[in-house]
Amino acid sequence: LALRATAERPPSANTADDADEARSFRALSESSPFGVFRTDAHGRCAYTNPRWQAIFGMSLAQSLGDGWAQGVHPDDRARVTTHWHDSTVAGRDSETEFRVLRADGALRHVHVRAQALRSASGAIEGYVGAVEDVSGRHLAEQRLRDSEALLERAGRLAGVGGWRVDLLSRQVYWSDQTCRIHDRPPGHRPSFEEAVAHYPGEARARIAAAVEEAARSGQPYDLELPMVTATGRAVWVRTLGEVELEDGRARRLFGAFQDVTARRALQADRAAANTQLRHLYERTPALMLSIDRSGTVLSVS
Repeated sequence: LALRATAERPPSANTADDADEARSFRALSESSPFGVFRTDAHGRCAYTNPRWQAIFGMSLAQSLGDGWAQGVHPDDRARVTTHWHDSTVAGRDSETEFRVLRADGALRHVHVRAQALRSASGAIEGYVGAVEDVSGRHLAEQRLRDSEALLERAGRLAGVGGWRVDLLSRQVYWSDQTCRIHDRPPGHRPSFEEAVAHYPGEARARIAAAVEEAARSGQPYDLELPMVTATGRAVWVRTLGEVELEDGRARRLFGAFQDVTARRALQADRAAANTQLRHLYERTPALMLSIDRSGTVLSVS
C-alpha cells in the first residue's frame, strides 16, 4: 500500500519534492520482501526492484519492456501474456499465478498482483505490482497430494478406507476406498444422513450410540456392523472411530473403514465345520480320542 501510495502521488510542482518521492519509492521497493515492478500505460515494464530480479533471475535491463515475459515458463507464457495484455487494454487490475523458469534452470512459482495508476482525470498512467514467491506453498501442497495418493493406493490395496466427520457442521468426508466399499464413485461426498442410512435399524442405533459416546468421553470405538451399499449389497464392515479434540472439546471424528464380509463368511464356515465335526465326534458309536505328542489324552468322545 505504501508503494502504491508513493507511486500514485501526483507530480509536484517542486522538483525537490519530485526527487524525494522518487527516492522514497525506490527505498520502499528495494527494501521490500516482495518483487516490485512498475509499468507504463501500455503495460511495458519500466522498473523492477532487486527482489523481483532475484526471483526471475534477470537483470533490470533484461526485465524492461516486454523482456520480463522471457522469464515466464514456456508452458505458461501464452496464458500469462494474454491475461496481462487483456488487463492493460481493459484498464483493470490483474492477479494471476504462474511458473518462472530462470536461466539457471531453477523453477519458481509466483503470485502476481498489479494495480492501475490513474491520473486525476481517471486515465491509466501505468501499473504498479508485487510478486510473491509461493514456491514453498506449492511444494508443501505437492507433498500433501503425493502423501494422500500414497495413502489412497495403500488403502486400496489393503481394502481399508478412511473417513472424517465434522461434529459441528456434520459434514462427512470419505476416502476413495470408503466410497468404493459403499458402491459409490470415488470423490463422492455424502451427507451425514446418507452415511448413517446405510446401516439397518439395530446397527444404526449402535453406530449412533458409539459416535455419541466418543464425542462425550473422547474414547475410540471399534465396531463390526451389517451395512447395505448404494447398490443394495448386504455386507459387513468394520469401522473404527477416534475423536479429534480442539480446545478440549470434541471437534471431529475420524477413522478407518473396511469391508469384512469375506472374513466373517470364512469365520461362519469354520464355525459350521467345527459344529459338524463336534457333532460327529460326540455321536459316533466308535471310541474317538485325541492325544498330544507326549501321549497325553486331550479329549474323548
